[in-house]
Amino acid sequence: MAVSIQALVPRMRDICGAGNVITDPLELRTYECDGLTAHRSVPALVVLPSSAGEVAAVVTECRSWPAAAAPACPAARCRARTAS
Repeated sequence: MAVSIQALVPRMRDICGAGNVITDPLELRTYECDGLTAHRSVPALVVLPSSAGEVAAVVTECRSWPAAAAPACPAARCRARTAS
């Protein structure tokens, strides 16, 4: 079953606020890669939760959809690397 990512946008706006949900194609290009610039992929949607509760709600909502969610948090990856 194909699901349009656009159908998820209103729920993400409810959870995180409209200003924290990025759908503009030009703005999405900012998130097309991290340090591995050879591997680029423009996301269909970017959500910027501002609390642990919002993160939990976003993950819960994404799990109820037949779509993949790929969390990206460069600061968390850096902390994880320095902690090991």
